[in-house]
Amino acid sequence: RSLHLVGYCLSSVGQHAEARSWFERAVVEAEQGDVYGRVDHASLGRSLHQVGVCLFRVGLHAEARSWFERAVAEAELGDVFGQVDHASLESSRKALADCIAAAPG
Repeated sequence: RSLHLVGYCLSSVGQHAEARSWFERAVVEAEQGDVYGRVDHASLGRSLHQVGVCLFRVGLHAEARSWFERAVAEAELGDVFGQVDHASLESSRKALADCIAAAPG
């Protein structure tokens, strides 16, 4: 959580490149799970989403797309109890749609 929050602080002041590395570190940690090995897919999805946001805001739409796709997949799995945060899931789906719309062609 702390890694995610540092990234969020940096992102909120427009330092997206710096924030990205913090969110990526948060993803790595979240993928490892808690002390019992349980992965909170909702939390992991939020960090994946934020990496996508950082990439999208600097114009790397194609790269952001893959992060949003992963964020959607994780959000669909829910937290450690399987409860899905539908608002977060829809946010990632919308961001994914925005990436697709921004793609050249």
